[in-house]
Amino acid sequence: MAANASAVRAHIEDGSILQKVVDAARYALHEVNFSVDGEGFFGEGIDDSRSLVVQLKLRKQGFEDFDCASEMNLGVSLQNLHDVFRCGFAGDSMTLSAEKGGENLFIDFESKQDDRESTFSVKLMDQSNFDTMGDMDFSPEPQFTVTMNSAVLNRFVTEFANMSKSAEIKITVDETSLELEPRKLDLIEEGSTINHRICESPGKALTISKDGDAESYSAIFSVASLQKMCKAHSISEQATLYFSDGRPLCIHFDLGDLGYIRYHLVSTVEAEDIGTQMSQMISQSQ
Repeated sequence: MAANASAVRAHIEDGSILQKVVDAARYALHEVNFSVDGEGFFGEGIDDSRSLVVQLKLRKQGFEDFDCASEMNLGVSLQNLHDVFRCGFAGDSMTLSAEKGGENLFIDFESKQDDRESTFSVKLMDQSNFDTMGDMDFSPEPQFTVTMNSAVLNRFVTEFANMSKSAEIKITVDETSLELEPRKLDLIEEGSTINHRICESPGKALTISKDGDAESYSAIFSVASLQKMCKAHSISEQATLYFSDGRPLCIHFDLGDLGYIRYHLVSTVEAEDIGTQMSQMISQSQ
């Protein structure tokens, strides 16, 4: 598509990072609604459990070329987008473009040797399919901030998924440690316990900081939802976790100049009871 025919056009020299972002997000969301303006793309959606909100920020600074002639919304199926992105080769450049009021998002791949080019279109979804988040503020207001190796976090959560539906996360400031403990072990003999403790120490990829008077934190979360969040570990070596009583857990994966992917998960005592808190928070903000 010619650039002057597009209300929005974004070109990135290495499209593999966008492939990884979409691949990570699709485990939590079936579709996402992007709002596009002169600053870039911002996508937001809530998962089927109504307990997990995903935010995708793709800043214009992360693209080699970005132009937005008209603000617009682009609703897309993440699975469809993933399937198309897989058609590109490693290292291919990628160009996204769409017309104001158009029915399709156009995706162009081009090899670095300029000897191969592919063009696809993905049908956009009707805006009525998407939840309205209203003025709900998901900005982190942490009492505790933990930065750690994302692969380590993913390893623990993945193993927990084989044993329990929920896990307790604890932070102890006096011991500067993060603890993860599966609850109600399903596949291990009754009476067994498992506890992972990761301690802050010089030269290790874990830091814990606090803002306020609280000395500890403890909450229980759905392991299935934590698994969805940790799918983004391949995007960033570090994960930043924000904890605060009365607010969802936020896990932030940084994409450098391109932006970030954030997950916001409400705590729960039993996995089957999740959803009520987030639905209430959304409805109250509208």
